[in-house]
Amino acid sequence: MSPLTTPSSILTARLLAPSLSLLTAGGILSLSALLNPLLDSSARSLHNNNSQSASASNAQSNTATADKSTPDPSSALPAIRFIFSRGSHIFPQAASVASAVFAWLAYYDTSTISTVTSASSNLTALHALLGVSLSRRTAYTVASALCISIAPFTQLVMLPAANQRLREMGALEAEGRGDEVDREELRVMCERFGALNYARGFILGVGGVVGLVGVLG
Repeated sequence: MSPLTTPSSILTARLLAPSLSLLTAGGILSLSALLNPLLDSSARSLHNNNSQSASASNAQSNTATADKSTPDPSSALPAIRFIFSRGSHIFPQAASVASAVFAWLAYYDTSTISTVTSASSNLTALHALLGVSLSRRTAYTVASALCISIAPFTQLVMLPAANQRLREMGALEAEGRGDEVDREELRVMCERFGALNYARGFILGVGGVVGLVGVLG
């Protein structure tokens, strides 16, 4: 028997792929969940600083009317750079590994998932909802495709829509030119990134759930 097809190898893969994909999806979704509080805190800091400047000098009174909802580039952009830096070294690799393991399972672990008519199935409710009976190979293949799909989603959707512009703003702030950043545009780009990141995490999470269907079937 090949080492790739031993029961222990298959069991390890069954545990690894869904766990890794779901944990990675949770990490991605957590970034979006933490982004709005970050921007709110940054905006409050900017407003407080503007208020203090206005009371110290009438010449700076026009800054006191700054929009409370716009983030401060000097605090928001370094945090976003940190998120991009750490995320680019963790999430793509983890999703790729999960996708590869699901693909491996699709090739080596091909028994049939229980049908909807099986009352003892752990997945009776889910199968009834889907109205179909899946093979393990199908479940694993779909899971693998969904996991790896976050790479083209990031490159083709997120980068042109938000990430690239945020990186350009971050480069300006790193050069000490944060005053050149349009705060309203920064707010819009951050909100767009947060929404797209939710979508990316959802795609990966669905892949993990579908893979779990294959494992538990």
